[in-house]
Amino acid sequence: AKRESGNVAYNYLAYDTATAENAFYSCWIPKGISVASASIDVWWTSTSTANSTNVQWDFDARTYNNSSTINDTLPEANASATLSLVYATTTPNVLQRGSVDFETSTLQESDYIILKVSRDVANDNLATDAWWIRGILNIFYN
Repeated sequence: AKRESGNVAYNYLAYDTATAENAFYSCWIPKGISVASASIDVWWTSTSTANSTNVQWDFDARTYNNSSTINDTLPEANASATLSLVYATTTPNVLQRGSVDFETSTLQESDYIILKVSRDVANDNLATDAWWIRGILNIFYN
């Protein structure tokens, strides 16, 4: 969907409270690269006017080697597959940002990473749609 607010227009994926929705990100680890760290930066907003409500984002990542078999899971560094972010304003459509780091010890050169992002509405208290604006998967190497 597209939202226009003032002079700013942006596309978003509306994660509502009743439907299972996902966004997917993927990338290859280049050959000859030794991964130092990995993270995802997220930008989102809401039409909510309730202060201090939270949205629980879930991240499910998988790596595949070059023969298309599952290598391993790519868990977050804190062993949790969630990122709870607080919508700390009573003004709707204020851009929110968060970030989560991933454990990278299982990543190898030529691995293919698929990251699924979903909203865990059973464990958040935002009563309105959470609008996923953008996610950037960061892979840093030595």
